[in-house]
Amino acid sequence: ELLTVADPATETDENILRITAISNRFDEGYDDSKSGGYRDLSVSVEVGWVMNDGLVSFSLVRDWEALRCQRHICEIQVRLR
Repeated sequence: ELLTVADPATETDENILRITAISNRFDEGYDDSKSGGYRDLSVSVEVGWVMNDGLVSFSLVRDWEALRCQRHICEIQVRLR
């Protein structure tokens, strides 16, 4: 397993990502007229890292405060062709 995704409901000490938002436009209840018929799954995740000697190291969520990590929110999109 390469990484564990943090979910507030199941967060553990080994998470390196924290899910901040999920938008499921594949859901049958989604009104696609709001997006011109476009459908996807969008997951926003927060990552934390530190830079040492010019190298970036991703950190566990539990260590973000202690290490004074830089943070960034990324969006992952899943689309069908």
